[in-house]
Amino acid sequence: MAVPSIVQQCSVQVNEIGTVAAAATALEVLGFGMDDSPQPAVDFVADHPFLFFIKEDRSRVLVFAGQLVHPSSPH
Repeated sequence: MAVPSIVQQCSVQVNEIGTVAAAATALEVLGFGMDDSPQPAVDFVADHPFLFFIKEDRSRVLVFAGQLVHPSSPH
């Protein structure tokens, strides 16, 4: 798997007299996993709102869910 870069910005607000959390992540993934065979390329143009989910392969546990609402917005 090759991903040139990933930029993430999260904000969580839990209110019981106030808890605020924020995170910013940037990473580049070039390759990982047990299967080193080439994967077919998939073209995806993020020019519309969409949901995405990240699962751990073996346990299939959902570790992150997100939504892109305004794809043309720089932030």
